[in-house]
Amino acid sequence: MKKRKDTKPHCSSQGDDLHVDIDWGSTGIWIDGRNLSQYSCLNLPDWLVERFRYWTGWYNSHEPWNGETIDQELFDAYGWSLAVDLKRVVGESHRIFWRKKEIRLVDENKVRNSIPPET
Repeated sequence: MKKRKDTKPHCSSQGDDLHVDIDWGSTGIWIDGRNLSQYSCLNLPDWLVERFRYWTGWYNSHEPWNGETIDQELFDAYGWSLAVDLKRVVGESHRIFWRKKEIRLVDENKVRNSIPPET
């Protein structure tokens, strides 16, 4: 992980690009290279905050200086799923990025599914 130019935390405004990424002690959500200071800045639901805390705790608890490795494929899959869930929660109010790729919502009108929607 490359070092951020500025790790001073701050809050987001509507329309900011949000990046799901990790660094020691971060929330896992970045705005313009700066760490989001609090999840409440985005009014995220508790279940999503807990998922982000699990992911950041996973990263913060591993000890690479002792030769400990992290299962990078699994860790990245979890991070990608966080980016997707974040996009589903914030909708079109923010663009969400994972590894420099924008996460887009699925067009529900194009989904071909034999399972009827719940009413």
